[in-house]
Amino acid sequence: MVRWVDYLESKCAPDGLIPEGEFEFGDWLDPDAPADKPWAAKCNSTYISNSFYSFSSLLLSKAADVLGKSDDAKHYKVLADQVAKSAWAKWSKEVSETATGCAIAIELEIAPVAERTAVASKLAALVDKVNGKISTGFLGTPLVMPALSKYGHLDSAYKLLLNEEVPGWLYQINNGATSMWERWDAILPDGSFQSGDLENAGNSMISFNHYAYGAVTTWMYRNVAGISPMIEKPGYEEILFAPTPHASLTWAKASVETRYGTAAIDWKKDGNSYSGTITIPAGSIGWFETKGKRTRFGSGTHSISF
Repeated sequence: MVRWVDYLESKCAPDGLIPEGEFEFGDWLDPDAPADKPWAAKCNSTYISNSFYSFSSLLLSKAADVLGKSDDAKHYKVLADQVAKSAWAKWSKEVSETATGCAIAIELEIAPVAERTAVASKLAALVDKVNGKISTGFLGTPLVMPALSKYGHLDSAYKLLLNEEVPGWLYQINNGATSMWERWDAILPDGSFQSGDLENAGNSMISFNHYAYGAVTTWMYRNVAGISPMIEKPGYEEILFAPTPHASLTWAKASVETRYGTAAIDWKKDGNSYSGTITIPAGSIGWFETKGKRTRFGSGTHSISF
């Protein structure tokens, strides 16, 4: 991790940012990019590379802190903050007009905390403007729904999940997909196949088993069903159960095979409320969260209502 972040720092210009100029894959396969130029996304690719540089530095700082390397922790936290501040100052106006730019600003902690609520509102507006059609590529897609949920825009997040038009997940399912496609429109609405041709003659790419966009399942587990490991006690030593249901779904269930055993949750709509069960494996502790309050549970299967 140190070598990677230090390498990125060595590539920076005097302003502390990775400069524009070199080829970047960027938000690869943005659905609005030309089919033969999948790197030509709406969101500035140099903003993206600097955002991940900042976030890599932040993760390194946290790892150093856990390992008791306090000097490294401080150094890389300062670096992360400096890169984020400079990147946001340089590109915020431009990238805030894209869903990927907004989602990165929130989830990679690029935008100042005081601005993130407004950025999330802008993100929701961008999603709603296209009625839930996906407008992001490989790097933006995993971040959009967590960013929306974090700031209470569940209607917009579920709109993305349940959109049946291209580009969207249910479009693939409705067109016979049994695995995730590389391109959102690998099969076109008329039933024909996307050629997959690239700008360079003789090169093409089209895959029907290409899991990048499957990142949505993380959000489905953590936000729809509502099951995730606690950051403070990783590896499912402690488990957070925090479902965020929506009027468009009447039930959900999920399970995870942890090192302690099976952790599971199921819930269903019951009139004007919800009921279900949570299962906590032996050796783990579970926390059920609803309306901002958490209740502690020991191992076993327990009834829940919310």
